[in-house]
Amino acid sequence: MVYCISKVIAGMHFSFRLSRLDVEYPGNFITVVENGKALRVVYAMRDSDRWVFFEKGDPLPIEDVNLYQARWKKDRLTPEIISAYLRRIGYGSLQKGFWIDRSAAAWLLATEGFTPWRASAELPDAGGSSAVHI
Repeated sequence: MVYCISKVIAGMHFSFRLSRLDVEYPGNFITVVENGKALRVVYAMRDSDRWVFFEKGDPLPIEDVNLYQARWKKDRLTPEIISAYLRRIGYGSLQKGFWIDRSAAAWLLATEGFTPWRASAELPDAGGSSAVHI
């Protein structure tokens, strides 16, 4: 659907997918699409007994590519990292309260002249720590 929408609505379109580690085949994905074409794809997933890490396209300013060097592939793109990226583009979080609390702030990202990069949102360190300071 993101690919189809991007052909009609100009600009970059983000798709974030993530899962818990305790499911049979977990995975965390980032896809950025513009005009029906993937500009950036990053994922860490397990679809067999092994984890796979993949990236294609130029890194976005919100990314910390040093995190993608973590020893364990499952630690290269985690829900915590995705949550920090969401904060950097100015959109909520993965915290449950954001999605169920009607008073939680949300931001419209499709505005004229919007600058989606916030360097001040801290990311987890590349050492595999799951701590995020938001």
